[in-house]
Amino acid sequence: MSSINKRITIKEVAKEAKVSPSTVGRAIGGYGYVSGQTRRKILKTAKKLNYHPNLLASNFRRQKTHTIGLIIPDITNPFFTTVARGVEDQARKKQFKVFVCSTDEDPDIEKEYIDDLIQRRVEGFVIAPSTGGGKHLFNLQSDKIKFVVVDREVKNLKADTVHSD
Repeated sequence: MSSINKRITIKEVAKEAKVSPSTVGRAIGGYGYVSGQTRRKILKTAKKLNYHPNLLASNFRRQKTHTIGLIIPDITNPFFTTVARGVEDQARKKQFKVFVCSTDEDPDIEKEYIDDLIQRRVEGFVIAPSTGGGKHLFNLQSDKIKFVVVDREVKNLKADTVHSD
């Protein structure tokens, strides 16, 4: 692997800064005690080495991904484009990223996206179910996965919903 593609690790930052890897983790992660002087030294070293935290590893430890799934029936529909923009704007304010999925009004594609995003550990969903779809939302509810339904009703589903005027 070339040095251009090599990711710098916490251990390498620790070695260069002459501190332990756990101290680097606390300084960069912003948790636990690290003196101001040591924190500045670590952050300066991390910047010099072009260190970037491994978000996958830290999210795995914390069980948080700061991602949500937005599932809409048609991304080309101006209404849903506006919904997507609004969801992304609000998510960004809370440092969340949004996976946007367009189902082409196909309940099977909708379910496929939901299953895939669950495997990616999204923390919740904003869903505008496809016409005639939404049966799989009952599974989300029974699995205690957070979701909000937008613009459409799913018969007998008790869920938080958002409708336009």
